[in-house]
Amino acid sequence: MRSFHLLLPLLFCVVFSVGSLRADDSFTLKSYPVDPEIFATMIAPAGADPFGGGAADPFGGSADPFGGEVQPEPGIAETEHIFKLAKLPEGSELRYLPRLGRFFARTSKDGHERLKEVLDEMKVPKLMVEIDFSFIGVNSNEVLRSEVFQKTGSLDSAEVMRLFKEGKASLISMNKIVTLSGVNAQVECVHEIIYPTEFEIESSALGGSNRANSVSDRTVIPGAFETREIGTILNVTPTIAPNRKHINLALIPEKAEITGWIDYALTGAKESTGPKPERPHLASQPVFRSFNVTTSLVTLPGLTVVVGGGPHPTTGQLIYSLVTARLIDVDGQAGSR
Repeated sequence: MRSFHLLLPLLFCVVFSVGSLRADDSFTLKSYPVDPEIFATMIAPAGADPFGGGAADPFGGSADPFGGEVQPEPGIAETEHIFKLAKLPEGSELRYLPRLGRFFARTSKDGHERLKEVLDEMKVPKLMVEIDFSFIGVNSNEVLRSEVFQKTGSLDSAEVMRLFKEGKASLISMNKIVTLSGVNAQVECVHEIIYPTEFEIESSALGGSNRANSVSDRTVIPGAFETREIGTILNVTPTIAPNRKHINLALIPEKAEITGWIDYALTGAKESTGPKPERPHLASQPVFRSFNVTTSLVTLPGLTVVVGGGPHPTTGQLIYSLVTARLIDVDGQAGSR
């Protein structure tokens, strides 16, 4: 590492040896750290001359001093793009070294100030997104009495939260997850229910034919099985807009629960809301209830939005789904913008 540092001054001398002959005496050399990933979306066409010529030499040269063709160098396109954005004075030199993640510039005081402004504007911190999602149930009578509903025919997030704080709404489920922009994430709080979908019936031969044909002597043996998860699942993909003022969300939340069992007895099917029966002559299958939303939306950081709603299939309670997305700086500074 020490030898590498000793070579850096020599490297700078080689890089700027040609341009220094043309540069003004007031020009100074400074380096600026940058993120190489920043330039992936802003590369200018290779070979563009920042002074309007057609040469590929970023220092204004038009030919290889050894007579060969000018070969594109790493970082030339990015250098030319920054050169133009900063409006550096003629004679300035700018070199980008991707492996070091730094810009080296020899220019005037004003040129350094403009270059720093351009690079600072491009320093977009890496952000994560924190998503809160909840299902909230509101009694239909409370909805009808709401002044917001009477005026608009609907409830917004502020009104739903007001009813919740006043004890007029209940929290059904809530999930939280944090992920990087553009990266799909999922949080599950579930219990697996494994239930049979096919059955075979065996009859006992004890006690004669009449007894063998009775219901009590027939055993149901399950065949094929299926698995269903009950609980809550939040699947989401957030994408932060380039201006950091908006967040795109692709949401697939779900809450599933088991409400009872259907006993397929030989005398007919009967639904029960109690625990699963254990009688061997009955074929029992679960009854599920599910609340889910599949949607995509654009929201502001920190803003709570109602993204869906509907009535409970049995109680008539109205279920509202609310989502809030926030930005989190990797440096540890969380905020709504």
